[in-house]
Amino acid sequence: MALLASLAVGFVAFIHVYILVLEMFLWATPRGLKAFGLSKDLAIKTKALAANQGLYNGFLSVGLVWGLQHPVPEFGKQIQLFFLAFVATAGIFGAATAKAKILFVQTVPATLAIGVVFWEIDERCGLGPWAMTCDTCEEILHMIANDRDRGFHLLGKEMVDRSKFWSRG
Repeated sequence: MALLASLAVGFVAFIHVYILVLEMFLWATPRGLKAFGLSKDLAIKTKALAANQGLYNGFLSVGLVWGLQHPVPEFGKQIQLFFLAFVATAGIFGAATAKAKILFVQTVPATLAIGVVFWEIDERCGLGPWAMTCDTCEEILHMIANDRDRGFHLLGKEMVDRSKFWSRG
């Protein structure tokens, strides 16, 4: 299931890299004109707007890849769900304001990926994406009870004393 979830998220990221390329670099080319149903004149006039829009699609891709590559899998799943929710929302808005086709290009794949990610989380731990392991909970409670003035930061399942990093010199 983990492989299927990663493939689903990766596919959504790929879609948005492709949209980035279309909007930033191919907007006024025959391929861009066909993809977005634009006239050459309108494409030339809106090229800067499209590039900006493409950049935002790139940010969505980067967020999804970050979630896939995060060293703490539980947090990576949260990142994936966060960015998939953005993709699904953007697709709904785009379908309502621009073209209904956007719903099928963005929202449907993102929603399916959300389902697969939740399924993988449930299959793996049965706790849901925001649950923490008991060890992590104990570390947080210890931090709150004993070390609140020292500036500890939870990094994965390790506590790192920030004072070691800030007091160099």
